[in-house]
Amino acid sequence: MKKFMLPILLFLMFIPFVVNAESKYLYDVLKNEAESGGLAKEYTGEHHDSFTQEPSHKIYHWYANNYTEGNLVLQKNNVIFGGFCWQIFRTTDTGGVKMIYNGIPSDGQCNSTGVHQQIGKSKFGYGYDSLAYSGYMTPKSNNIKYRKNERYSSESLFGNNVTYDKNRGEYTLINTSNKYDNYHHYTCNNSTGRCNSVRYYYFDLYYVELYGESNIEELISNMLNTDEVNYNNSPIKSMIDTWYETNMTNNVTKQEDIIFCNDRSIQEYNGWNPNGGDKYKNIVFNNNINTTSLKCKNETDQFSTYNTKAKLKYPVGMMTIGEANLLNNNTIRYTGQEYWILSNFFTGWVYGHSVSSNGVIEQKDTVDSQKGVRPVISLKKNIKYSSGSGSKTNPYIVADLNKSNILINNDTDKGIVENLNNTSNVEELLNVTFKIRPSKGYIVKSIQIIDSNRNEVEYESRNDNEYSFIMPDSDVTITPIYEKIKSSINIEIINETEDLNVEINDMTQVEYEEKVKFSVTPIKGYKVTNLKIVDEDNNEIEYETPDNKNYTFTMPESNVTIIPSYERVKNAVEVEDNKNTKEFIIEVNDSKAVVYEDTVKFTITPEDGYTIDKIIIKDSNDNEITFKKISNKNEYSFVMPDSDVVITPTYRKLESINVPDTLKNPNTGTGISIIIIFMLIISSITYIIFKKKKYYIMK
Repeated sequence: MKKFMLPILLFLMFIPFVVNAESKYLYDVLKNEAESGGLAKEYTGEHHDSFTQEPSHKIYHWYANNYTEGNLVLQKNNVIFGGFCWQIFRTTDTGGVKMIYNGIPSDGQCNSTGVHQQIGKSKFGYGYDSLAYSGYMTPKSNNIKYRKNERYSSESLFGNNVTYDKNRGEYTLINTSNKYDNYHHYTCNNSTGRCNSVRYYYFDLYYVELYGESNIEELISNMLNTDEVNYNNSPIKSMIDTWYETNMTNNVTKQEDIIFCNDRSIQEYNGWNPNGGDKYKNIVFNNNINTTSLKCKNETDQFSTYNTKAKLKYPVGMMTIGEANLLNNNTIRYTGQEYWILSNFFTGWVYGHSVSSNGVIEQKDTVDSQKGVRPVISLKKNIKYSSGSGSKTNPYIVADLNKSNILINNDTDKGIVENLNNTSNVEELLNVTFKIRPSKGYIVKSIQIIDSNRNEVEYESRNDNEYSFIMPDSDVTITPIYEKIKSSINIEIINETEDLNVEINDMTQVEYEEKVKFSVTPIKGYKVTNLKIVDEDNNEIEYETPDNKNYTFTMPESNVTIIPSYERVKNAVEVEDNKNTKEFIIEVNDSKAVVYEDTVKFTITPEDGYTIDKIIIKDSNDNEITFKKISNKNEYSFVMPDSDVVITPTYRKLESINVPDTLKNPNTGTGISIIIIFMLIISSITYIIFKKKKYYIMK
């Protein structure tokens, strides 16, 4: 017993360290702070960081207000990653950690302030007098200008609509008036009512100038909702992409692709009214400067590396107005400098949202003004730190990623795992993609990816047997599980109906290379004239048939169709005769091919001196066929069976009476005598018969 005491004591001593060991996941930093009532809170508003997934993790965000200079070092959100300082400000609903740029570390500390907390300055957009200048990316077309404070001429005519002549390239006002009102908005800014470009005024001071075939009703769609709305980079996006490409591409493995929302949704009750009137006076969006929503409404505003309608080159963006508001004016948001956040405000001019030098969110400057730029990235879930407490003087250091191996446990006779660029020293958190190519007749039923601790690794299945998973911090084994293709058997009947028996329990679950047995039994009177088995590509499948009734074939890797053809049976009528027949006539078109159930008529004329004794009709199974006589001229008929028949007539010879020569020659005396004697005999017999009858009557 003593020899076991030391290991037990060591184990008991180790338990407190295991139980109280601090989590090394950055996600848990905010989670623990929120649950302990510290510097973070749980977010319960609208959010969606992933374009393709439903939220799978709670969101936690920093909420630290009115910090004094003395306790700034206590804030546990400072991180060194990729050679730069970052500040964690929230988690994502995919389990990641979102961070904002915060300068370059010095002696392992993150003490940057002011301009050093940004990568530089930039305009947000190229201009401010068009909707086209709104957005992290801008539309391809910019021919519709939106202007302000340019009054119309006092001699101008106004119309409530316009027409456009393509040939002359000219607008013409409709239903003109000599003054602007709530229903007359179009003007050529002249007294003729005709022009090459027309202005659409609203709220008296603002107008949109249209060129060519531009249509007012399509204005918002052209600017915000077309496939080309995110065609050009804004100046600030170009600056961030260039910085990232220069400094961060070696660290992309640890980052997650999430949505960076540049909300350009029009406010419901403050928008454009192309029909005039004063119900809607302005085009306004993102007017709620105090929003804390993290959800992006329009797909074209959901910027990410995987959204083709708002595609980012790199997984980097900016802080949104909702995120900035969640920080509640704390030390993360405050830098003493003005810098842009990812949201615009539009009402006549394109304005940008920004954080002012004293930490207040504003929307007062147009997007073509210079302000600071602070990139934002998001680390993947399960990112660990190797050291640090999160303070400025002791920031978290993102841990190096483990490198492990990928093992393949595969039955190569059934399939091949391919497109794995590397299977050794694969870095943790790398997105591993591979493809499985099944052998002929097989499909991938499922796959298992197991790490060294026997834990299942989650994976995504894509089209055409493509798969992907995030590499864990240990070796993994990929095991594809195959099964034979199961296909269906269809019946396509040509000509007549039939009784088709396929000896498979489930005709929709026939495995590849399985032997299929079936029989074809036509209804009585029909026979199979042809049988074809084809696959989905109309290739004929070979089969075996020992008796033209039972068939066998090997199932291919696709559905098959069995195509039997039928026709009514035509059988022969044969005559087995003993040569005593003068004529034997069958009244059918072809005595060698009589159709089943046809009525067969035949006539037998015996030779002289013979008569029909008996007729026997038998089918090929030696069964007698019933027939009947249909006239006194030896005419007969029967119904044709579904096989050949043989008609066998037999005859008997008629008996002859020897007549003396004198009877044969009545001119001789002897002949006369014989005749007289023969007549007397006949008379006597007649007398006796008559007398007996009379006697019988009298009695």
